[in-house]
Amino acid sequence: MYDAHPLAHGFPIKSAFHGGFGWSSVHLFRSGDRVVIVDTGSPTHGGMVRANLAELGLTAADVTDVLLTHLHWDHVGNIGMFPEATITVHQVEYDWATNHPEPDAVFLSKPYLDYVVATDQPKNFLTGMDEGGELLPGISWFPTPGHTPGHIAFQVATTEGGVLLSGDSVKNRVELFTGVPDLSMDLEASQRSIDTVRGILLADSSISLLPGHDNRLRMVDGEVIDEGPALREIFTVNFDGKAGPVEVELNANGTLTHIA
Repeated sequence: MYDAHPLAHGFPIKSAFHGGFGWSSVHLFRSGDRVVIVDTGSPTHGGMVRANLAELGLTAADVTDVLLTHLHWDHVGNIGMFPEATITVHQVEYDWATNHPEPDAVFLSKPYLDYVVATDQPKNFLTGMDEGGELLPGISWFPTPGHTPGHIAFQVATTEGGVLLSGDSVKNRVELFTGVPDLSMDLEASQRSIDTVRGILLADSSISLLPGHDNRLRMVDGEVIDEGPALREIFTVNFDGKAGPVEVELNANGTLTHIA
């Protein structure tokens, strides 16, 4: 069993003018001497990740394993922070990302992937996109392609119950609530991956979901339950035609409620 600790809370945003973006999630799991991080966040997460590691009495050098759901820049931006860790990624994802043509460079991932390629850091390449299996004691993986070709998800047995880390195969409560994929390279594959994740959560409501860009969620009787801290943030946005700081709350169906 692992103790679970969020190092960075994800938050989803989709702008009418600039498309979708959002802060990505970073989660740590610790059992004995094994310290596992799933995804590393964007470069702007670096200071926060280090500070939250310190709160747990850890440094980046204590991390033994870095598990990557996929190789977009906002999930691998701090990969160089953990030189002692074994990096686990799917071979399909690695091959796709490292051979991606310029100028797209996989959403600016290239500098971080070049680091992975150039170093002798231990790497664990998973194979098979029609199966999964145990990765570490208490941690298993399964394929969830669509958002990217080699996207994978992880399940972890924790002291608080089972958790499923979906990365961007189910990015946020909107995709979980609607079951409809968004921002995907392959919508049909993404639909199957969302159906797989939803099926696991609907079959066992004790399992929590840790999405790539949202709070800790759970599905109970088909409803999405938010188990994380209140997603109320101050933004400078156009809201109801007015520009300026406003407080908003993200609803289960993805809409925003203005909080007076």
